[in-house]
Amino acid sequence: MTKRELQEIPELNKEIEFLKQQIEDVEYSVKARHASDVVRGSDDEFPYLEKTFRVGGVSWERHEKDVAKLKKHLQARIDALTAKVTQALEYIASIDDSRTRMILHCRYISGYTWEQTEAETGIPAPTAKRLFKTWRDFQT
Repeated sequence: MTKRELQEIPELNKEIEFLKQQIEDVEYSVKARHASDVVRGSDDEFPYLEKTFRVGGVSWERHEKDVAKLKKHLQARIDALTAKVTQALEYIASIDDSRTRMILHCRYISGYTWEQTEAETGIPAPTAKRLFKTWRDFQT
């Protein structure tokens, strides 16, 4: 797992939430397809003359298929992003040092600043930076 891949995690989490919201709103974002046809019929009174009528409406069956297709596409994207986040979490969990794991989680998964990391973990920011630098130098 590279530093760049870890740095993407907060944005991937935001994108996952964005896609989930799109799935909730998909019914309203897909335009309904209008359908029309021509039928022949007659007046309901004598002399019963035959006429051509144009009828129209919304093809709800097609609309539901379009919605389902878009939901499937969005869910596939969520699944792919979730796999990347899970891979990062597994990588962080594989690190032996507990403090380094907490720092990496705060920095990469939660997207915290050094001050927020200190508040969350209780590890002073200078110490956290030193542990982070040691981890980073060891990775390259």
